[in-house]
Amino acid sequence: MSIEITGDLTYARGEEGSIPVRLVGEMPGYNGPTGDGDDIGNGAILIWSQGGRVVDLGEYWREASYEIPPALNETGEWTGVAEVPPYSSCIEADREEAPYGYDNVRAAGTYQVRAAQVHTVGDGETELLFSEPVTVTIP
Repeated sequence: MSIEITGDLTYARGEEGSIPVRLVGEMPGYNGPTGDGDDIGNGAILIWSQGGRVVDLGEYWREASYEIPPALNETGEWTGVAEVPPYSSCIEADREEAPYGYDNVRAAGTYQVRAAQVHTVGDGETELLFSEPVTVTIP
């Protein structure tokens, strides 16, 4: 399986955003939602880095996106978006820590951004996919 970023980031400081992504491959062993948590296709998140150092991991996995496995098994691809929260999950600020990250806007600058996706199917084997990076500048 593979993941790739297929378009431009829609994002403004202090606001939510998204970037289009495509997953290619199959999820053999997927037989539909079982309710026991072992058949999951998770939505993509973004990993932000500067100078080779990860500075933000996004908010959290968008778990149990049950549209992904059937799309992959029927057509070999799924297209959707990786969502971008309005704040950084890793860089501390002068404000109180929020439930999933720090309540501050992502700093202006140039970043290398990768999409990441994780899924678990069947016997519990987990795969973690990363896209090639794209350069994004936040004014």
